[in-house]
Amino acid sequence: MISNTQLLAIDAASRVTALELRSFIVDAPAGAGKTELLTQRYLELLKWVESPEEIIAITFTNKAASEMRVRILDSLKMANDGHLPEQPHKKITFDLATAALSRSAEKNWQLLDNPSRLRITTIDALCGNIARQMPLMSRFGSQPSITDNATHYYLQAAANTIAMLDDQNAAANLVASALAYLDNNTDSLKKLLVSMLEKRDQWLPYTQESLTIDDQLLSNLLAEDLAQICALIHPNLQRELMPIVRYAASQLAEDHPLQKLAFWQDHLDTRLTHIEDWRVLRSFLMTKGGTWLKKIGAANGFTDNDDSKAHKAKLKELLDLLSANPNAENILNRLTVIPTLPLNTDNSALVYTLSQLLNLAVAHLWQVFQLENTVDFIGVSQRALLALEDASGVTDLGLKLDYKISHLLVDEFQDT
Repeated sequence: MISNTQLLAIDAASRVTALELRSFIVDAPAGAGKTELLTQRYLELLKWVESPEEIIAITFTNKAASEMRVRILDSLKMANDGHLPEQPHKKITFDLATAALSRSAEKNWQLLDNPSRLRITTIDALCGNIARQMPLMSRFGSQPSITDNATHYYLQAAANTIAMLDDQNAAANLVASALAYLDNNTDSLKKLLVSMLEKRDQWLPYTQESLTIDDQLLSNLLAEDLAQICALIHPNLQRELMPIVRYAASQLAEDHPLQKLAFWQDHLDTRLTHIEDWRVLRSFLMTKGGTWLKKIGAANGFTDNDDSKAHKAKLKELLDLLSANPNAENILNRLTVIPTLPLNTDNSALVYTLSQLLNLAVAHLWQVFQLENTVDFIGVSQRALLALEDASGVTDLGLKLDYKISHLLVDEFQDT
């Protein structure tokens, strides 16, 4: 067993390694000092670049970006004033800040007098900056305002899409087909379109590559969902669940869904043949409402004998472990909505209809944005990507930024 002293030594060595001039992903729990390490890496990189603008640090809120900027500037000021801190990790930051100031003096950056040269920003601000540098290529034209609540525009675009039902063309047939699947409930279709427009950056790449979504494409999408589930309920956790599930199944009726896992011994993985097994496991761990199981009793396969109490206690322990992850419920609840392959004819037709209708809804959304001279954050990021690369390849702006940016630091990357 590794001692605390050994663990601290491993941690210290990892922090030193993370300052090397190569790419890293730092994965650690809250309070582990990731932001301090990011500050140290930023200061370390200042020693090697020709200008501070070559380094871009990105986070996801203005508050977080401001706090990161203050932390780096405070480190530089402490080094400039010669205030050596007592804590060992702060001493490392002090030494790195001192070296960064030496580089600043050598290159005449005057960082303390010109803190705006430190490019610490949000991902939305970075996308906006990129899009504004090439308005024609990014299809903005004149610069619109950016709204942080675009629900009104999504509703208008959805209504305009459904209004195509009155036209005598192929678009009207699409709307009619979609409504037929929803019992002609226009409110349901409007809600569906709005919810999809809110996250169109996630599905547009698929529907714009092809207006048909076949089993292979859906297989790829399902594999992404299953990969998240496998990361959540990993093999080690599955090994602890197996005897609990087997015991519970032995106490339940022969026609109970859990009987599908009555002899569970092999790990579930991302194979599509395991989807139904994952669904059964989810039903065992969660309520019908999609929340973690709180009351565990005879209906779940647990009585009051000693064996049952031991398995029940272990299950509660594992549920507490899972519930500590704020995204865990959403990840597992994806199993209630993902389809089973192969798609039947009706499902294939529905996917085809919706894929085309959603693209029309996006077109209507851009018309609404143009009329209101505004755009949402997704629109900004999409136009920034278009400014960097189009159908012919990397744009001149993309090449220019590739030349000017040497290091990209992303805080709270899981928020992507």
